[in-house]
Amino acid sequence: MKTLSLWIIHILNIVLIETAVLDDSCGQTNLSPFWKWNVQLLNIQYQPVHALRCGGTLLNKLFVATIAHCLYDINGDPIDKNQLQILLADGNRHSISRTFQPEPFDVEQLNNDYALLLLDQEVTFNNLVGAICLPETNTILPQNVYTTMSGDSSFSATDGSTCLRNMHTLFRMIYSDAICLGDFDETHEYHRNAGGGMYVAHNSSWYLMGIVMYATGPSKVHVTYVGGVQLERHLNWTRRIVRHYSENMSLSEKNCQNNLRDSNNEPPEFHPTVNLVNQGSWTICHASLISPGYVLTTRECAMSANRVFIHHGNDGGSDWFTVKAVSTEGPLALIALDRDVRENSEALSCLYTSITPASFNFTTRIAHDNSFARLEGIQVQYQVGKPLKVQYYCSRYRYRGHFTSRGDALFSNENRKVIGILINVLHCESFDYFYERMKTVEAVNVENYLPWIEEVVWGLK
Repeated sequence: MKTLSLWIIHILNIVLIETAVLDDSCGQTNLSPFWKWNVQLLNIQYQPVHALRCGGTLLNKLFVATIAHCLYDINGDPIDKNQLQILLADGNRHSISRTFQPEPFDVEQLNNDYALLLLDQEVTFNNLVGAICLPETNTILPQNVYTTMSGDSSFSATDGSTCLRNMHTLFRMIYSDAICLGDFDETHEYHRNAGGGMYVAHNSSWYLMGIVMYATGPSKVHVTYVGGVQLERHLNWTRRIVRHYSENMSLSEKNCQNNLRDSNNEPPEFHPTVNLVNQGSWTICHASLISPGYVLTTRECAMSANRVFIHHGNDGGSDWFTVKAVSTEGPLALIALDRDVRENSEALSCLYTSITPASFNFTTRIAHDNSFARLEGIQVQYQVGKPLKVQYYCSRYRYRGHFTSRGDALFSNENRKVIGILINVLHCESFDYFYERMKTVEAVNVENYLPWIEEVVWGLK
């Protein structure tokens, strides 16, 4: 607590004599060894004692990079983000609205120990607060690395085999994407000093190359060895997330408005069908046309699809397409068509892009022109960052059998935008009809995959 208090007092004293200057460029600082992108992650539940939990690094006005295990308690359970705050170098605080991880953090093996934090509002850049740069993938960076613990001095990166050997000595395990700095001594103390960045100077700017997990040294103020996670493997994912959630209007929404010039028209009674067909010419799944050249479906469906049949709507026109390429992420897949669809096809759908901080429920239906299939009154629960909860009613007055197909879209009430994709069919057995049961399944929340979709469909680098 004493260290935190001195740090805050030091910052407040600087604030009194510094004039705030707007600076949108990354990786610039003239207050060495003061890192203007360094932030503190606080657990406000334990204020004023033990409030400092971890460090972090500001990537832009909305995002902080840190270590994933800082978001979990000592038992390995996630900490409510409402208990966490970000303290900037100018003394301002921000709440955390969302957290992102490229892969689930492995609490037991310490793998995938990397996370991004989305702040509740933009920070203001000034002489004390600014963002660090992210390197391009495969950039060869200098081996002299700085951390918040090194002051004016740098650490040298150790070779990979030595890093892994030292890691096994400390933890009796080896985690992925490891990076080690400095000289290791088994007799030194272990210090839990996680979340801060590993920085290198390159071409007159500072770049983030890794995140600190731990440190060792003769004392807490004399650190001689630092271990962490290097970011190389997660750079493209980081750019996807930061780009998508930092835009005032997402790329998918911009393209939706450009493609659907007739979006004010009433939606058709039955949504035009996109059928995925196998080599035997059987329809195996459905999909959603989300751009003139791509359809969205499930991974399993895409791997079995050979051709795509698209019915364009009320004019009765239809076309066959071949599968040009398939991209996958989690349970979803994007199929690239061999050519663009015709202009103003009613089959073209927008994606739900609202970043909603709270849960909401809505009623939708599945209604498409493939044999005029329809299922009314589907109850959907939307929660940020989680799969959709889908409830449907097995009425004895409805047709007994499959109402849906794998890959079917769930449409929001907002201009019938695709908000979810069904992995499995919504099915009722005989006894379900007899007792008129309500059934619950999960569906894919498309919003969780929008950064990946935008990168693939609209060619982001």
